[in-house]
Formats: sequence, C-alpha cells, structure tokens
Amino acid sequence: MRKTAAMVYKRPTESVTEKVTFKDTLFNIYYDLVPLVSLNILWFLLTLPIITALPAIAGIYYSTNQLTHQNGAGWKTFLEGFRKYFWVSWRWGLLNLIAVLILVSNLFFYGQYETQWFIILRGISMGIGVLWAIIQLYTFPFLLEQKEPKVWLALRNSLILFAAHPVPVVSVAILVSVFMVLSTLFALPAWFFLTVSLSAYLANKVVVDSLQDIKTTVSSNSNN
Repeated sequence: MRKTAAMVYKRPTESVTEKVTFKDTLFNIYYDLVPLVSLNILWFLLTLPIITALPAIAGIYYSTNQLTHQNGAGWKTFLEGFRKYFWVSWRWGLLNLIAVLILVSNLFFYGQYETQWFIILRGISMGIGVLWAIIQLYTFPFLLEQKEPKVWLALRNSLILFAAHPVPVVSVAILVSVFMVLSTLFALPAWFFLTVSLSAYLANKVVVDSLQDIKTTVSSNSNN
C-alpha cells in the first residue's frame, strides 16, 4: 500500500505473494465506493421487474467481482454480467426456491410435534437452513471464477470454502446479515444505494482471496 506526500490513499497493490490486510480491504471499499453506489442503484432498478430480479443479482455479483480483481466496473460491466449469466441466475434461483420450500415444509411438519425427536429434527433443519444461506452468499462468486458456470460445482466449492476457512466465511456472512438488518430497520434507503453491492463485494472478496491463497500455496510448493 502506498501513499502520496499529501497522504492521499491509493488502492493497495495485490500480488500472488502479498496478502492483503483487513485495513487494505476497507481502503479498497472506500476507493470503490462511487461505483458500488452506482451499481447498487442499477441493481435496484432492474430488480423492480420480477423477471429481471435474478439476472440483476448476477449483474451485481459480476460487476463487484471485477472490482475485487481491481478492474473498473460500471453500468456496461453490470449489463455484461446480466446478459452473460441470465439463465445461470435463473437456475441458481430455482434451486434456492426448491431448497427453501423443502426447508420450510420440514420446519412446518416438525413444528407440529413437541416430542424430543421432532425438536431435534427441527433444530437440524434450522441448522441446515443457516448453512444453506451462508454458502449461497459465496455460490455466485464461485460461478464467476469457474471455467464453466455449473451451479452444483459452485455449491460444492462454497461448502469446501466453508469447511476450509470457516472464520472468514462465517464472519462476512454475519457482517452482511447485520448490515442488511440495520439497513431494513434504521436506514431503508441503504438498500437503494449500497447494501446489496457491498454485500456482493465482500462475498467476492472472500472467494477471490481464498483462491489467491491456493495459488500462492501451489506456487510456493512448486518452487520447493
């Protein structure tokens, strides 16, 4: 990370061997704040028509993925991701809809009984639901990083990421959840300006950094 004589921040330079700190990530968010706001507004507008809601999620993930790779991102980048992952986003969305319906049905069924086994099964279903929500935050970032955008492969990779790096994965998931709750309760306009783009940015950052760590490890092992 470099600063000018006037102490004006410049985006940290990332390399295969240099690990970006949490402070650098915060500065990167500050650096990308203007595009994050514009991208979030575009996401909001394209979410209003129901048929484009899921592709709009693809657009926001795609454009913020470009930002985490230190590339520029604007409305053209957003629309590129919107078009490129239009049908992939619908497959991902339908899979989530089916999963939610199954989990809700299980909770409703188990909730009708108060015996010990049904209470345990209800708890297991709730745990699966939380795990599913966590890995979904990272599924689309993996879709963007894969050579082929296969949803099931991205789900598997998200689960592996959760198992290998539970602390950053859960921490960012909690941070995103808190941000969404606070936006809903105390700053509803934030959904229009920043909430979704920042959440997608952080999810992409976790995935990109984890893949960078793998590349660093492979590179160091090959040199030994």
